[in-house]
Amino acid sequence: MGNIITFHYIRRLAAIKITTVKELNLRINGLEIHLGMILDTTVLIAHKIKKPGLFRGIKKQSGQTIFWSKNCDIQCFADKFALFPNLDTSSGADTMYGTSAYLYFTDNSLVNVTFQLIGNDFAANWIVNKFQEPANETFGQPITNGDKIVWSNVDSDVIIEKLTRSKHAHFHWNKK
Repeated sequence: MGNIITFHYIRRLAAIKITTVKELNLRINGLEIHLGMILDTTVLIAHKIKKPGLFRGIKKQSGQTIFWSKNCDIQCFADKFALFPNLDTSSGADTMYGTSAYLYFTDNSLVNVTFQLIGNDFAANWIVNKFQEPANETFGQPITNGDKIVWSNVDSDVIIEKLTRSKHAHFHWNKK
């Protein structure tokens, strides 16, 4: 009897797509980022990811360490998605935008990543749509709740926030 129950349980698990945290395949400035990674200050600094210092507006919990990168290169989904800052003034200020990424460590383990496109409404809308294509392929259809789009899986949540009247797009990857 035990073998039959085990067989049915294994068969049922095989039918369920189990998504792991590494499927996002996130890289910031070329550094592979994954939830649960151990804080290594030397490696982060080598990839232009540093402590932000006394930076207003960063919300952190007690005991949390934050690292930050300004105008960083961001890739994920095996390079199906890429976000680079556009700081070229020759095409006009209205086409420019920046990027940034925040890594939140608790007990020296990465628990949250936030990256964003800053300063251009058209580019923010475009990049949100561009992100959704590989996210849907990887995680399935999201749940939309107002200005948030959420993909929830076994280990983590991936969330996009694009406020209607904002020039920014925020992407969050949170460990459950």
